[in-house]
Amino acid sequence: MTRSVRGEALPDFKQQMGVAGKLDAVDPTVAKLITQSGLSDGDASDDKVSVSRKSWPAPKLKPSQTSMVLPKALGMALFMLKKGKVGGDLGALVSKDGHILDGHHRWAATILASGNKGQVGGYGANLPGKELLKVLNVVSKGMFNVRGGKAGKGALSQFTEGNVRSMLQDFTENGIGGEFPWSPDDVKQVLEANFGSVEEGITAMANNASLITTTVPGWAPDRKQMPVIEPEQVPGAANALSKGEVDWNDPHRKKGSLRGQLVRVAQTLPKGSEDRRAVLRLAAEDKSRAELIKKASALPKGSEERRVILSSLVAADKGGKPGDFQEGDIVRYTGKFLRNTGMGVGAPINGKVVKVNTSGFTSGWPVVEWSDGGGPSPVNPVNLEFDPRHRR
Repeated sequence: MTRSVRGEALPDFKQQMGVAGKLDAVDPTVAKLITQSGLSDGDASDDKVSVSRKSWPAPKLKPSQTSMVLPKALGMALFMLKKGKVGGDLGALVSKDGHILDGHHRWAATILASGNKGQVGGYGANLPGKELLKVLNVVSKGMFNVRGGKAGKGALSQFTEGNVRSMLQDFTENGIGGEFPWSPDDVKQVLEANFGSVEEGITAMANNASLITTTVPGWAPDRKQMPVIEPEQVPGAANALSKGEVDWNDPHRKKGSLRGQLVRVAQTLPKGSEDRRAVLRLAAEDKSRAELIKKASALPKGSEERRVILSSLVAADKGGKPGDFQEGDIVRYTGKFLRNTGMGVGAPINGKVVKVNTSGFTSGWPVVEWSDGGGPSPVNPVNLEFDPRHRR
């Protein structure tokens, strides 16, 4: 997610969070930075979210997706009754207003099996569902490298008393197919053992369907646009939110930092390009300019990593005016920054523009051959003095 300012692309955490209600709108590169910047935005507490293990009566919770498969939930409910363990951990986070962000089939199965008595567990987060959805979409891509959502099947609107009754009657006559099949007698035995008779069991579970909330809030997107966080990843996500590591809230990390400048540089490069990935990896290291220069100095001259570091640092300088130069121009290096791939900042020196770059993050920069034999190398225009009246 970028914001155009005077022709430059800047990372905009606030804008990214604003559109994160849909997973497809989350830029994975910006998301990764957001999930790493909460403790370095100038306020160590603004992003902390109180998250703790909790349990709730299942009917008190509400869904955040409309795509659910009735046979799957009903099969889970019968399996819970067979094992004598109804409910359990949703493997998900739950918002402070009671919306579950995953684990919908276990939630519905618990209600179908035990009505008001069923309890489910999870991580309760002190954020409204609308905001928690955005944060978890960013966490999905930024922490867990998710690139696309999971398509949903079925419809929550099918969870009605009549449909549950009809499906249970079919199960008692034809059994349950699929990967874990049940015979008609298996179904009857569970209903008799838990409700006294087949008929009473069908009636009770059908009546329990009325306790399932079948509407979702307006902010709830299609299932494919929702977070993808596996149950085993939920504790890590909860821990990151509790510590305030995810920079979801104002104030966001200042764009003036070197890290932000490097992200800006990356955003100007083609998506998917190796240069873009390399610059983002550099930004993720979160090192100072001096540390990066020291790192580059230890690398072999001409190496790709050295080139990326030095070119990125030059590109991160915002003072340039690309497009001011032409081939053949005589320029004077002012000594403000690295002249080329050498490490020192030398005294002013003259050079000649041998060409002007036309692509990448050095587009518009002159490539200079220096009077001392250095170069040719691209130079940020902010470091050059030139009088166009002397142009030949």
